[in-house]
Amino acid sequence: MSVEEITQTITQGQELLKQRRYEEALAVFERVLALDPKNASIWSSKGIALLCLKRPQEAVAAFERAVEVDGSDASAYHNLGNTLSLLKRHDEALYAYGRAIHLKPDQTSSYIGKSSALLQLQNTQEALAAAEQAIELDRNNVLAHRNKAEALSRLKRYDRALAAYSWAIRLAPHDPALYLGKGNVLEHLKRHTDALEAYDRALELSPHNPAIYFNKSRSFIKLKRLEDALAACERAIALGPHYAIFHYRRGTILRRLKRYEEALAAYEVSIRLDPHKLESRTGKGEVLLALKRYEEALAFCQETIQLELANHITYAQKAHVLLKLKRYNEVLALCERFDGGGTYDCFGAGLYKAHALMALKRYAEALECYRSASVYGGWYGGSAEYRRNAQKGEMAALIRLGRYREALEEYRANRRMRKYLRAHKLDESLEGEEDG
Repeated sequence: MSVEEITQTITQGQELLKQRRYEEALAVFERVLALDPKNASIWSSKGIALLCLKRPQEAVAAFERAVEVDGSDASAYHNLGNTLSLLKRHDEALYAYGRAIHLKPDQTSSYIGKSSALLQLQNTQEALAAAEQAIELDRNNVLAHRNKAEALSRLKRYDRALAAYSWAIRLAPHDPALYLGKGNVLEHLKRHTDALEAYDRALELSPHNPAIYFNKSRSFIKLKRLEDALAACERAIALGPHYAIFHYRRGTILRRLKRYEEALAAYEVSIRLDPHKLESRTGKGEVLLALKRYEEALAFCQETIQLELANHITYAQKAHVLLKLKRYNEVLALCERFDGGGTYDCFGAGLYKAHALMALKRYAEALECYRSASVYGGWYGGSAEYRRNAQKGEMAALIRLGRYREALEEYRANRRMRKYLRAHKLDESLEGEEDG
């Protein structure tokens, strides 16, 4: 085949690529490479054809051969980076994008690819820098602005992230991912109603995206619109039934609505989908306690502990169950593992230890435990009720010890504090688990 014939064949292959006749294009490029294996551009074209045919592993090999033949081919390095990113080989992709930028520093797309790889590698600060470099080269590149917004959001610079998303939306007003990102940032800014508006716009553009409904349910929870939150979460589950976190949140909403049997079923589905999701196990434990199914709750806590999945809440739940079963010495033994016999409540089990001590008529020790629990009780889910119960227990212990004046002073102090918190709208309420 003459040089002229090779050139014509290459042109034919490129035309087939444009026509999306990828198998035929691949056959043409392979025929040319059999005659001219040192042609880097044909190796790149072969890589593109393979990528279009969803054969990324082979495409990587073709792009690697292209840069081996011509180490100054920035386009081949860029395409290699894109393909490696597709295969989630982000470290290697980052190197390829770096080479592309070194060879062609004015290529916006390579900076975008670099920022995307850095985001995947959790290197947020450098991802932001790469996205901003891309914007310097092309202020109207929506991908660059989206990566910038994502990086700023991860860095908790929410006001700037919101501005970046707004800019990107002006450039691409029909991209649902941008409205989803904007809604997430508004959530972080506690602008829950505005977040709902953003999610609704995203749903207009992508009505079958379960993540949007899932995030929308979080906004409803924050607004204490639990029935709406449940409806949004169930819509997310209908579209994505295999996501454990969706069922976990449904269980949490149902638990707050005191629909405990339904909540239990939701948590069990979540655990079945992801046996290692501790939040679902914690939720199931709470529901079993609410249903007063103490023996079952105890067995479940033991199962979680044996699977080495337990956290401090699991142990606090176990202490709670043992207390309900009047196994007071076992409560003390369990708490001994946490605090070494001290009165600290860093694991949220101090209230139950104090109750056990009261039941055993060890009032002085109970008093010290109640006092610690009233201060450190936030470790157990941040519950204001937990601390209030500790304060009540403290007064009961003082009365048992005959220290009536102290009990009265404690009662008055607690009333003054609650009155102050209500007056300043600082009264605490159980927010529940934060997820996703």
